[in-house]
Amino acid sequence: MANLASQDYKIIESTKDEIDWVESQINNYNRSLLAFSGEPETSLNFYVKDNDGIIAGINCCFYFGEFLYVNVLYVKEEYRGKGFGSILLSKVEEEARKKGAKLSQMHAFEFDNVKDFYLRHGYEIYGVMDDCPAKFKQYYFKKHLI
Repeated sequence: MANLASQDYKIIESTKDEIDWVESQINNYNRSLLAFSGEPETSLNFYVKDNDGIIAGINCCFYFGEFLYVNVLYVKEEYRGKGFGSILLSKVEEEARKKGAKLSQMHAFEFDNVKDFYLRHGYEIYGVMDDCPAKFKQYYFKKHLI
């Protein structure tokens, strides 16, 4: 590892410009390896609304023309257990398949109590991290979409 103390290097917290630069660099590198010419990442987001406003939503990222990453699936507490999460998850998977998605993935914390929800929807656990956060597990899920 380089000894930064003996060099004229500085580690500085990134602004949006530096974040965008890093993202563009890794996207260009990944494109060169994958021979993928499209946008590396696009959003794929949906929500459910009733007369009082938004009651549920799913925010996802579709990347490299083959993969869906579910960032957030949220249903207001009073609407849970009524099928809104299932509807949103099915909708985003359907749209991702239309775009060519082969795999969906996500992670969830144990305290979210959603492990069984994802297992019922055909996801499998491919990794578990203990004490993340303390005393809880973080589950990593995947599902083949083809």
